Amino acid sequence: MATIFNDNWRVFNKYHCTSQFEVGFIVKISNGEESFFVEVEEIKANGYIIGRVSNILVVSRQYNMDSLITFKPKHVFHLKDFKALEEQSNELTPQLIHMVHAFRADFLAKNKREATSSDWLQHVEEHNVC
Repeated sequence: MATIFNDNWRVFNKYHCTSQFEVGFIVKISNGEESFFVEVEEIKANGYIIGRVSNILVVSRQYNMDSLITFKPKHVFHLKDFKALEEQSNELTPQLIHMVHAFRADFLAKNKREATSSDWLQHVEEHNVC
């Protein structure tokens, strides 16, 4: 069984219960010397969360990237639900592809020719795309 590390985590009191978290969420916590990302791997009934450190840490500790750590919701100061973001992204992708094709068609129609990449970049800059 892998070692699960604990530390004197900084308390933010932004989140209060484990029901606000799901496996796969990315959270940011701090040990007082540096902040880092952790992927939630398990939510315990006792109010603790087990996660895997997602960064290489600058300050030397017993734990580092890929180490398992345990913390409580009160130690989290940032929470990202990447599953929801991925679902939103999948919904937007066809719309974005359509917009890019329409933008390119407009560009080609105005230029009445196949243009160079520098022409394309100029067109993108003129229309504040990105």
